[in-house]
Amino acid sequence: MSTYKFIKVGGVRRGTRNYIPHSYLREAHRIRASIRTESPVHVGSGEIELHEDLPMLLNAKCDGKLLIPGSTLKGVISHYYLAITGDISSTSSLFGFPGYMSRALFSDSSPEGQIEPQILSVGPSWQPKRREYVKIKIYRSDIEFKEEKKQYYLECIPEGVILHVDITVLNPIKMETAKIILAMGYNPQEPKILLLGFGKPKGLGKIRVSELKVFSLDVLGREREITGEIMKDVGNAFQELKNRFLEVFGDG
Repeated sequence: MSTYKFIKVGGVRRGTRNYIPHSYLREAHRIRASIRTESPVHVGSGEIELHEDLPMLLNAKCDGKLLIPGSTLKGVISHYYLAITGDISSTSSLFGFPGYMSRALFSDSSPEGQIEPQILSVGPSWQPKRREYVKIKIYRSDIEFKEEKKQYYLECIPEGVILHVDITVLNPIKMETAKIILAMGYNPQEPKILLLGFGKPKGLGKIRVSELKVFSLDVLGREREITGEIMKDVGNAFQELKNRFLEVFGDG
């Protein structure tokens, strides 16, 4: 069974003339989401320690606390956004390109309270070399992790941990916020799994949005909740993109 599939899109990420200037702020949407790990998650910090005489890759941290960096989550959600929309121009306009800053700003995802890391033994990393033109790769979410012959260790956020993230969308245009929520795999009936970090082909890196709220902020910073109206947009966006959504998040 292949651990991944290819989804057709319009080409490669690039600049677009249809961008919204950053020189003014009309409105911002803030998505406040809770995320649950559905398997151990490892997002590397680039640091290594010894554990039982073997290298252990350390997870990203802030003040000693395990987390998922906002840059990692942004990269993952922009990838899924492109996959479900297939639209290079709108993805670049929202998530940025060289010379144009992203309008979607992601906080780090921090857990509730202090948690102890889970240490897993793994074998060699494996990256498939196959590529297909004007398609992007999506890993399957139904692969179960099994510890392998010890070659090195991973420091992981354990399964079942709740983390919180804020996503701010500057000057959102119609349906952008709803499509970000779809790209997070979220719908109230059956939220889907996203994959991030190390070991996606091994069954690691599974997260799922457990709940979210959306707020609108005006130029004076006044906030009001708009979850209901945005979720109506999510329903409309799902109907528009249903076939692609099911292709991306289905594992059949």
